[in-house]
Amino acid sequence: MSTEILAAVQAELARLVKPAAVPELMTPREAGAFIRIEPSTLGKWRCIHEGPPFVKVGGRIAYRRRDLESWLEFRTRNRPVKVGARTRRLHTN
Repeated sequence: MSTEILAAVQAELARLVKPAAVPELMTPREAGAFIRIEPSTLGKWRCIHEGPPFVKVGGRIAYRRRDLESWLEFRTRNRPVKVGARTRRLHTN
């Protein structure tokens, strides 16, 4: 996911959901909505030990908001840009 897309998603989420309205612990449905994927995808990822970290609370699956945000941040990639015959990465820092 490019930095521009991540920024757009974060801006849209900020517009739609007030930070206080996003719970610290989310159900798979809430977490899926938060990162814009299907809850079933989260379930598949859990089975193959992929995807964002989760916790079990009373036998139920939950996702921490900070874990989801960290997981998204870790996956932020810079898009390669063609410069003449070479390709190089843009650095955002």
